[in-house]
Amino acid sequence: MEFLVERVGWRVSERREREKMKLMIVLMKKAGALKERVEEVFGKRCYVRKVNYERGWYFPLRRELGGVKLAENISVPEPKKEVQEIRVSGVIEIKCIEK
Repeated sequence: MEFLVERVGWRVSERREREKMKLMIVLMKKAGALKERVEEVFGKRCYVRKVNYERGWYFPLRRELGGVKLAENISVPEPKKEVQEIRVSGVIEIKCIEK
């Protein structure tokens, strides 16, 4: 007998997803402000070329090679109510050209 479980992971509530989206928008606005500052410093016309958001993926179970014997007990992580931090970080690419 074979038993396979795929895509194991934690889900984030819709409210937390909306908060994360708000943080992503704040980062975009900060990228625009940074672009304006770079334009002032270098005296060139600049634009935000790219904003890559870094994602921190969390996998509660370790992936191991090989099968699991039927005699082994596998503990499944239980959801816990604990303080979680929602953080958004990214890499901003600004490109400048002569005026």
